[in-house]
Amino acid sequence: MFLAASVPTFVSISASINNDNLVTLAYTAGLYGCVRVLRRGRISHRMALALALILWVAALSKLSGLGLFAVVGVALLAGRWYRTLAWGDVIRVGAWGAGIVGLGAGWWYWRNWRLYGDPFALEATRAIWRRDALPGDWGGVLFEARGVWTSFWMTLGQFNIFGPVWFYEYLEYGVAIAIAGVTLASIRRRPWRVGIFALVLVCAWQVLLLILATRQINVSQGRILFPALGALMPLLVLGWYAVLGQALSRLALLPLAVMAIWAPVALLPATFAGLKTVQDLPPGARPILAESESLRLRGYWLETQMVGAAETVEMDIFFEGQHSDNALLFLRVLDPITRDILGEFTGAPGMAPTARLDPADLYAASVKIRLNERVLGCSPCRTEFIVGWFNPKTQQNIPFTVGDEEAVESVLGFGPVWMGQVPGAAPLQPMEPVALGPEIALVGYRLHGVNDGAVAPGDALVVEVRLAYPAPFFQDWTLVLAC
Repeated sequence: MFLAASVPTFVSISASINNDNLVTLAYTAGLYGCVRVLRRGRISHRMALALALILWVAALSKLSGLGLFAVVGVALLAGRWYRTLAWGDVIRVGAWGAGIVGLGAGWWYWRNWRLYGDPFALEATRAIWRRDALPGDWGGVLFEARGVWTSFWMTLGQFNIFGPVWFYEYLEYGVAIAIAGVTLASIRRRPWRVGIFALVLVCAWQVLLLILATRQINVSQGRILFPALGALMPLLVLGWYAVLGQALSRLALLPLAVMAIWAPVALLPATFAGLKTVQDLPPGARPILAESESLRLRGYWLETQMVGAAETVEMDIFFEGQHSDNALLFLRVLDPITRDILGEFTGAPGMAPTARLDPADLYAASVKIRLNERVLGCSPCRTEFIVGWFNPKTQQNIPFTVGDEEAVESVLGFGPVWMGQVPGAAPLQPMEPVALGPEIALVGYRLHGVNDGAVAPGDALVVEVRLAYPAPFFQDWTLVLAC
């Protein structure tokens, strides 16, 4: 219980209004009920009623709650297989469950069938959250799985607030130790094997449901696995105890607990800094003049000049005005070539409702966006970002008008320079800085497509140069390279 209560994402989800909380509670209660009846070897009328009510809650909380029916059904059939439960007990739970779920939740699925022609409203859900495309290779699958892993443990806000890198590395080692410990415990303690297998099966079942769901809709999020917490947490603790012992197992919980306490006290206030009023754009800020109904973008200041994978971009957005529907600010950092989203933010600027702002003031909203672990195909290259306003009442972006141009949904800006390592690239050759002008210097280069120091006629030679500059500049430069 302490381990589950120390997972920062679980704490965040539990503190908000959503249907994940109820389906997680129903799953956990259903799992506990299955363990209890299997240990006792009988099902009283009260327990049969309790299991039926739990299934009713799961059926009404969320579509994924229907997965609990399989967990309870397999548990009851397993009890009958091992002759710990009588057929009368199994039939009693089935009868109570069919009656209560049918009467208490049937109306909902009947409504869906009348409205959408489908009791589960799957087509209606796909119409809203449909995926554009599935990952085309194993690299894309692993990248998406990594996002599920990260968001399960700690991804806060609008999936844009992450913990430090060491935190996720600690979790990787911790889970690896737990897997080894569970394997060791199942070998050493033969009577535990059935229980361990049952808990693993519950976890695997929830992962399978996530895989099936995410092939249809954009739902690759760790919170979808929270119903399996009642099975996963005992497995982790058991694995740590088998390898580390009691004292070290308790110490292994501390980083999670510390992060769960530190996030709302320090991380969230730093990320969602309050609005500041300024007299004018600061020197070096990039001016923009874009109208969006009653809101006006004035410019931005890029505090982060260079960035790499899994690092944080910080910038200030300057705007004026107010909006009666409390418009939300959105900002997305983009790959300049593929236009893929590297990181994004959506929320009230400075946690301030835009309906209450003073139209006469110029505001500075501090935005922090942590990039994902995607590796760009160029280095260095300047990222881009789009910024705009979203109306939560109409669920639509608010169009911009920029000068005499036609209305657009967002405004494009220049982000920080991405300085990550390109896969398969040769080592960077450093050199003494060579000034190419008052604002820029050549500090290194890298050759691509060179085999053993030679290039055959007709082959392509790609030269990557590393440039340094003391201050940001936005005028266009042309690089001339002669061989």
